[in-house]
Amino acid sequence: MEKPKVFVVGLDGATWDVILPLVEKNELPMFKKLIEHGAWGVLKSTIPPVTIPAWPAFVTGKNPGKFGVFDFFVLDDKNKPRIVTSKDITSKKIWNYLDCFGFKSIILNLPNSYPPEKLRGVMISGMLTPEGKSFAYPPEVEKIASEIGYVIEINVTAKRKYRGKQRLIEELLKIIDKRFELADVLIEKYGCDFFFILIRETDIIQHFEYKNLEKVARIYKHVDGKLTEFLKKHFTGETLFILMSDHGFSPLKRYVYINNFLHNKGLLKTRKLNSCNTKSSSWMYRALFRAGITKGKLAKIFKKLKVDSLMLKLLPLSALNEVPTSLYEVDILKSVAFFGGKLTIESTYILINKEKVNDEKEYEALRESIMRDLKNLLDPETGKPVILEVFKGEDLFRGGFSKDAPDIVVLLNKGYSMNASITEDGKIIESVPTPSGTHDIDGMVIFYGKKIKPQKIQNATIYDLMPTILHIFGLPIPDDVDGRVLKEVFDPNSEFAKGEVRVVNPSYYDDLDEKSKIKAKIRKLKIKDKI
Repeated sequence: MEKPKVFVVGLDGATWDVILPLVEKNELPMFKKLIEHGAWGVLKSTIPPVTIPAWPAFVTGKNPGKFGVFDFFVLDDKNKPRIVTSKDITSKKIWNYLDCFGFKSIILNLPNSYPPEKLRGVMISGMLTPEGKSFAYPPEVEKIASEIGYVIEINVTAKRKYRGKQRLIEELLKIIDKRFELADVLIEKYGCDFFFILIRETDIIQHFEYKNLEKVARIYKHVDGKLTEFLKKHFTGETLFILMSDHGFSPLKRYVYINNFLHNKGLLKTRKLNSCNTKSSSWMYRALFRAGITKGKLAKIFKKLKVDSLMLKLLPLSALNEVPTSLYEVDILKSVAFFGGKLTIESTYILINKEKVNDEKEYEALRESIMRDLKNLLDPETGKPVILEVFKGEDLFRGGFSKDAPDIVVLLNKGYSMNASITEDGKIIESVPTPSGTHDIDGMVIFYGKKIKPQKIQNATIYDLMPTILHIFGLPIPDDVDGRVLKEVFDPNSEFAKGEVRVVNPSYYDDLDEKSKIKAKIRKLKIKDKI
């Protein structure tokens, strides 16, 4: 019997809310085929639904309390924040387990995979790879990627410059083409049993243009075409194909100014920003900053002049990037509590400065008070709650790293996003003036192959994919993973449905890994004629 292969294509931020309407219009023929002949449904993301920790959760099958990364940042030895690397993920990943049994993997463009690991196969790191650093294993692959013109991530400056313009879409489409071109070359040259590729561009376009669905649709349609070509080349009889996203997306309608919320409670202290020390160095930004003009003030001016509906036409999105968001910043040392998203507003964490509380009893009372007020926070426009759920970090993230979890974790209702800015009016909830999108917990997944039972599935989570993939390869599941094997997606007559799910202690793989290392050392010594 031919051994199985598993090919996974990740579409960052892909959502059924975009896909299904396009399928109904017959504008996504490959998606339609996969849905009609596959097992498909919502794939619940991590809380919060953010790139990091969602992608590490996918490859480990565990929650952040077990693999140790909650956000894009971790603290270094001097207690200062730095960008996470692959070395910060303490748990084994899918390819580590497959390595133990001789299966080859190709991992292409996975966020948080820098520096690339040595593995039985190929790895090209993705998002968070420092510019100019080596991004491939084995090193020879870097030359192949460079010759193709491969790009890991669209340049930040280009994103800002082309936002709202056709050029942004054109740049994203080029990157997608190069991504699939490199995938074809790697599969042909190296071969693999497990393959993963991430298309980040679905997330990027939705962040900028979610309300302009015709622009978002261009990216999805292009991906549909590339998937058609890819599956025609690489899908064989025993291949099982998975299409999935790390989280979903919703239209961003309202901002929750979380630092204003904490400031109004007397828990957050501010200080005036210095225009010379702000992130942007453009003359326009500095001039507006010195004049005290922020995005909020600009929106009020447009509203007063009754031209707020024309705002985007009068001021292009690229120019809006040069308007200061706030004139103030958080004084962390003097604050009791503050917003903890260091890189993205999607990381909905609130941190408590424990230097400002006397003891554990006071800390817990403060935390309960903040959580209670968050749960009671109503949108003045609708009268409905803004917050879906609020968690204590250690309750949500269970494991050896739960002590390092954020103090409070917030899950917002759809359509809302946190904003770290501090505004003079102290307003907590406000409409968003620009067309954009925000993450939500409802991602998507499709399983496709001759041993898959066509159906709509329920209750699948991002933690379930890793153990399900191991089960397909006939490997035992470590008993410390949080996900389950999704046996319901398989044809009842297949070996995947009939086969028992084997569960082992994690030490089982540790022992195999150690034996593998010893064998490798022996092989090297034999090559050198030392034994």
